[in-house]
Amino acid sequence: MTRCQSPHPEFAKYTAQTGYGCDGTDQCWVTDVGNFGTEAQAEHYCIFHAPSDQAPIDRDDWPKERVGELQVAALRAHLEAWRGRAAALDEGVVPPAFVLPEIKCGAVDFKRVTFPADVVMPGAHFAGALALRGAVFGGRLNLCWARFRGDADFRGAVFAGAARFVSAEFKGQAGFESVRFGAVADFASAGFTGEVDFESAEFLGDADFEDAEFADRADFRGTRFHSETAFDAADFSGNADFRGAQFLKDASFHGVRFGGHAVFRG
Repeated sequence: MTRCQSPHPEFAKYTAQTGYGCDGTDQCWVTDVGNFGTEAQAEHYCIFHAPSDQAPIDRDDWPKERVGELQVAALRAHLEAWRGRAAALDEGVVPPAFVLPEIKCGAVDFKRVTFPADVVMPGAHFAGALALRGAVFGGRLNLCWARFRGDADFRGAVFAGAARFVSAEFKGQAGFESVRFGAVADFASAGFTGEVDFESAEFLGDADFEDAEFADRADFRGTRFHSETAFDAADFSGNADFRGAQFLKDASFHGVRFGGHAVFRG
């Protein structure tokens, strides 16, 4: 069966047992593909990794004006198939990870959805709003180097495993209000262009915001940091509100820059 030929080293870290659709190679596992080359020299890519400036020569059902819509539908279908496979496993068997790095996708709505195992999507590019309010991540989440062009709403989400957003770019508003991080939360070198809200969030593991850039208002009111916290070399261009925040272990702000008002009153 023809597969998407887009390579990524993240795929190679997973076998059929540990990664949904994976086989230990660095090739994308998606088999619904189009030919972006020629009949003589085919170049097959899935809807997530297809060249954005051209249409496939063999797919009339992939018009460029509908690509965002088709990406969302395909992602939803793959996630549902993965969730179904995880639900069918015997009790105590660890479900395989969902591994799909560097995808391109439109606006996504997964409010209150449960993700049963690791979600590995570094470098993902979400062109529209991402709605994950109330979602539950049962494993680890890897969205390092991801790009969020619209608003990213994680309000009330629960992360059981490590949540990694290293070098992620949030171009719209980023909502993490009342989120519960059960393990490490890594936002090192992340960039927040719009307002970011961590009000009443709870960090049970280490929280890393080293070198993060906050271009607009950053709200950490009532946030509880249970473990070590680092804001070293972070840049707050707008106002930073930490009123009522609790740092229950060491918190480091070495080299931090506050360009607006910074409030830490209890």
